[in-house]
Amino acid sequence: MRGLAILVCIGTAVNARAELLLYEPFDYSAGTMLQGADGGAGFDGPWVDNGSAGVLGSPPTGGHTVQADDSSLGNLWTGIPQNGMPNLGFFCMGERRDDNSGSRPIDSAVTATFVDGTVTWMSYVSGHTNNGGQNDNHHKPNLAIGQGPLQDNRADNAAGQAIGGGAHKNQNAGGVLSATYWDDEDNNGIFEEHRSFTLGSSLPRIIPQQLMVMKIEWGADKDTVAFNVFDIGTGGGYVAPTEGAFDATAISITSVNNLDQSTFDTLSFHGSRMNIDEIRLGTTFDAVVNGTETGGGGRPSFAITSIIHLGNAIAIEFDGVNGKEYAVDYKPTLETDEWQEIDDGAASNGEGSEWFDDSVDTPARLANPDGFYRLRDPVLQPEP
Repeated sequence: MRGLAILVCIGTAVNARAELLLYEPFDYSAGTMLQGADGGAGFDGPWVDNGSAGVLGSPPTGGHTVQADDSSLGNLWTGIPQNGMPNLGFFCMGERRDDNSGSRPIDSAVTATFVDGTVTWMSYVSGHTNNGGQNDNHHKPNLAIGQGPLQDNRADNAAGQAIGGGAHKNQNAGGVLSATYWDDEDNNGIFEEHRSFTLGSSLPRIIPQQLMVMKIEWGADKDTVAFNVFDIGTGGGYVAPTEGAFDATAISITSVNNLDQSTFDTLSFHGSRMNIDEIRLGTTFDAVVNGTETGGGGRPSFAITSIIHLGNAIAIEFDGVNGKEYAVDYKPTLETDEWQEIDDGAASNGEGSEWFDDSVDTPARLANPDGFYRLRDPVLQPEP
């Protein structure tokens, strides 16, 4: 399901565990600074902008900012095709500096899923930023989860153990693609990078966005991460990849020591001259390519929380993004009937918002205790 919240039955609440655990779509107002931004789901605090050193954008913003697709600030972000990946048309724009980085604490319910014998998938979309008006060969995005943020202007080190993937040193006018973990293997107090890459596997510097996908296999003694890149064209030909297209052997690395993933409480991105968007973490490939709702681990970005009978009306309480409008759908049964849109303008005031079903059709719905309501984001899924 794309852009859907938890289903709620009139008689009994149904809370299904989703496979998407963490999601940051950068659904903020254009011009919002990354520092202190606190949207998305699966986090335990706001973003920290760790960027430093290098040439600022033109005009300089002093850090990462959220911008709409096709922004006029001189960047090269052309947007993600809606037919290939659900997204909201905003992205996090970096500046023309060597150290474009940010970090954010992960909800403990998400960290609790990092268990030996399981798999965690991560993905993000990245592209070269031209904010500053100068093309160059720097575009080395990285994303990781770990005991603290990635460090230095090439993510050579980290604040603690970490695992992820991206692009590193320049190679053939791009960044060498690599699966990476960070660990203090020589016990010198420095958590250094350990990368596996194929020479010539470059990330072209001036092209549309790329979808980066990582598969992390948590082992009892060692841990493995594999990394793939999928080009995203803005035309109508792009189709979201399936797990069958993911090559878990081409670029992968296994840690020498067992990483203590139970303490991995920080998500961190790091790169030079980069924009980033659509950060996802989940338990399946499809969840991190197509997912927009979280459940089980992490806080949903929008969800029905309760349903109350009020005479001839039904009051639905829900959590959502403040100021956003959602659609409310209904169906008598899950097995055979199609969803019917009741309203496409249920306004959210944040947590504890209310919407009332009090139309001429409400008595018929009240007479059916097995009916279901759902909340839908009309931007991500325009039709029921």
